[in-house]
Amino acid sequence: MQLDAYVRVSRVMGREGESFYSPEDQRRAIEGWARSHGHQIVAWHEELDESGRKDDRPLFQAMLARVDRTETEGVAVARIDRLSRNVVNGLSAIRRITDADAKFVSVAENIDPTTRFGRLNLTIVLAIAEWVSEGVREGWATAVGNAVARGAWPASTPFGYSKDDESRLHTDPGEAPYVVGIFERRGRGETWQAIADWLNADGVKPRRAEQWTRATVKDIVRHEVYVGVIRKGQHVFESRDLALVSRSTSDRARNVHDLQPTQPNGDGYPLAGLVRCAGCGYTMSGTTYKPKGKPAVRIYTCRRHHGGGSCPAPATISAHLLEPHVEEEFWEIVGNVKMVPVADAPELVDAERALAEAEADLAWWARNTEARTTFGESAYLAGARERREIAERARGLVGEARRAATGVDMPPVADLRGMWDELSTGRRRRYIAAVIDCAMVRRGRGQGVANRVQVLRRGTAPAGLPGKGRSAAIRSFEHLF
Repeated sequence: MQLDAYVRVSRVMGREGESFYSPEDQRRAIEGWARSHGHQIVAWHEELDESGRKDDRPLFQAMLARVDRTETEGVAVARIDRLSRNVVNGLSAIRRITDADAKFVSVAENIDPTTRFGRLNLTIVLAIAEWVSEGVREGWATAVGNAVARGAWPASTPFGYSKDDESRLHTDPGEAPYVVGIFERRGRGETWQAIADWLNADGVKPRRAEQWTRATVKDIVRHEVYVGVIRKGQHVFESRDLALVSRSTSDRARNVHDLQPTQPNGDGYPLAGLVRCAGCGYTMSGTTYKPKGKPAVRIYTCRRHHGGGSCPAPATISAHLLEPHVEEEFWEIVGNVKMVPVADAPELVDAERALAEAEADLAWWARNTEARTTFGESAYLAGARERREIAERARGLVGEARRAATGVDMPPVADLRGMWDELSTGRRRRYIAAVIDCAMVRRGRGQGVANRVQVLRRGTAPAGLPGKGRSAAIRSFEHLF
C-alpha cells in the first residue's frame, strides 16, 4: 500500500531526553514498520511546534484532505498521541480515514480501528494521551512562570534577538536595526504593506514565513518584547536592557491608523470569504477606497502578499460590479434547486451512516457492564462522555448535510426575493455560500465583469484552496475561464 506518514512535535526548542519523541525517531519507526510490512510512504507531513490538542493544524488537515480525495491509501503515525491528544478530535480523524476506506496505522499501539474492541482501545489510549497532556500543560505553566521571573524567554526567539543557553534574549545586531526601522516607519504613517515591501526588497527574512506580509509586520509592532517586556499569562518581567525601541516610539507606531481600512469581519461585503483571486487562489478583501476628490467606493482586492508567496497577477474589482453579477448567478442557481431533501446525496448518506454508527456505539457502551468492571468507573464514564460528544457532533453533521441538500433552509424563491433587501449582510452571505463555493476574479480592466468573473457552484471548486489558517502555494486559476 502507498501511505502518508504524519510526524508531530508540540515544541522542538532544543528538547532532548527520554520524554522527547524527535521527528527523526518517529520517521525511523514508521519507515521500519512500512518496510517490514511491504508498504511505501509516498508523502511525509512533518508538523513541528504544533499542539496535539488542536484540530486546525495545517499539515494535519492537508493530510486528511488527501485521504478524502483518495490520493493516499492510508495514514501511518509512530504513536497515537502524535496524531492527537484530544479524544474527540482523534477519534473523528481516525473515523474520517476509515470511512474513506483508507488504512490507519499507529506503529506503537498496533490497534485496528475497524473493530469494536479496537475502537475501545483507541478511546482509552487517546484519553490517556489527553490526561498526560493536561498534566504536561500544568507543569509547563509552572516552568514558564519560573522562566519569566528570571528573565528567560519561554518561546521561539522573536525577530531582532538571539537567545543564549539560559534562554535569555540578546540583541541581534543584524536584525535589530530593522525592528527600529519598522517602528519608525509606521510611526511616520507608512502602511503595513509598504513596510513589508521595504523588508522584502532588502532581503530580510522573517523568522517563520517565506516573506514579510502586513500580518507579520503588525506582529512586530504589537509585541511588548520590543519595549523590554516579557509577558506570559500572569507572569511579567521588564528590563530596559531588553528594549529595542522606547515606549513613545512604540505608542506612536501603534496609534497610526490606515486611511483605507478593511471592513472588519466582512461587514458590508456580502461576498467576503467567497471571492478569490484567480492569480493566486487566495480570498480577496473587502475594502473601502477613497479616490481624491471623489466619493468612497467599495472594492474587493487581492492582498498580493500571502503566507504562500506573492501573487503574480493580483485582481481588484468594484463591489458594485461584482455583487450584482454574483447575485444574478445565485438567483439562477436557486431557481433550479429543489427545495426537498435529496435522499441519495452522498454527503447526507455518509453523515446519516456515521450518525447511526455513533448512536450504536454509544448504546453498546451504555450496556457494556464488562467495560465498567474492567476499566473502572472513571474510565468507563469518560468513554461514555466521549461517545455522547461524538454522537452529538454526528447529529450536527447530519443537519449540515440536510441543509446542504435542501439549500440551507431557504424559503421559497419568491419569498426570498421579497425579503432580500431587508436581510442583513451576514444572512445574504450565508444564503449565497449555500449554493456557490466561490467566485474567481482575474485581473483585467475594461474586459467586462462576465469575462473576469467565474462563479463556481457548490462542489465544483478546485481542491486545496488556501483558507483561514491554511496557507497554500501560489498557483494560477486562469484555466477556469
